[in-house]
Amino acid sequence: MRNYRILAVVGVIGLTALACLGGASVATPVVEPTSALQLDLEELARQTEVALNPPTATLSPTATLLPPTLTMEATATPQIMVMDSAPQGATATAAPTDARIELVWGDRYFVVQQGTPVEMPNWAHPDLGCNWMGIGGQVFDLNGSPALNMVVEAGGTLEGQPVLGLTLTGLTSVYGPGGYEIQLADHVAASVDEVWVQIKDDAGRALSEPVFLDTFTSCEQNLIILNFVEQAGPPPPATTMRIFLPLIGRGRGAP
Repeated sequence: MRNYRILAVVGVIGLTALACLGGASVATPVVEPTSALQLDLEELARQTEVALNPPTATLSPTATLLPPTLTMEATATPQIMVMDSAPQGATATAAPTDARIELVWGDRYFVVQQGTPVEMPNWAHPDLGCNWMGIGGQVFDLNGSPALNMVVEAGGTLEGQPVLGLTLTGLTSVYGPGGYEIQLADHVAASVDEVWVQIKDDAGRALSEPVFLDTFTSCEQNLIILNFVEQAGPPPPATTMRIFLPLIGRGRGAP
């Protein structure tokens, strides 16, 4: 330890002597940081800050898809034609009416064959029995021969439901040549003058008056035989057809 102290003292003396001999002082060099070094350090600090505290992503609002709004336009309300001149404020009531329309005649004329219509059990469809009700028969021309391809139409109402039947003569041979058949229902039902049958040509012109029929709830009367025969001479010059229509009337209100 003593030797180290001696060397230290000698060193200090030597440095002092050199300073005195050279006339200049010895300075310890100081390294100044350059601006480039400062920039690098600042950049490094910024990157470190970013790494430690990453920026929070800002989500842009996205478009929300909504179902299109439907715009309902007002439509016209069906209007009921009123057939009378009841005072304003009266209440509406529905009732059947017996209307008549003028027939457009063809160039031939048929009438109901004498002895028909006649009601009988359903022998044409014995497997159905009472589960069938209809009209069948034949149509004959002036010579008494079967009149083929004549249009037979049924209409009217049955148990409050419309009846609509259409066929051609000659399609159903069970009633003989020139036979036709129209089913009215799949069960027996009673009615009075509500169902009609008429012969027409292929243009829809009337070749007979509409024939109104009665129907029954008896299984002994669920097949109605109705034949037509042609008459000589032109059809009637003018006639009307009776039909049943729902009439919308208005009862009188309180005074």
